[in-house]
Amino acid sequence: MQRIKSIDAFRGLFILSMIVWHVSLWWTSSLHSWALIFLRLTIYFIAGTGFVFVSGISAVLSIKIRMEKVYFDPNYSNHSLIKEYYYRSSFFFY
Repeated sequence: MQRIKSIDAFRGLFILSMIVWHVSLWWTSSLHSWALIFLRLTIYFIAGTGFVFVSGISAVLSIKIRMEKVYFDPNYSNHSLIKEYYYRSSFFFY
């Protein structure tokens, strides 16, 4: 399976911008309050939404590649694919 580097690059960029958003309160002084407000509002709408969007694209592409594996690998069935994703998604709720 070949990774799409642009998806990883965008995901990293969004993670970095979320880190900047979270630590921006400590980086700025009261003299730069207008810049802080602009930075936080801009990153607030772009970083979180972009990260969820890119992660969704990554998940869809991963499932698509796994579905292709079901057709070509006789030892890998649709049932094992569903079991694998149920186990993986259960970690989010644990």
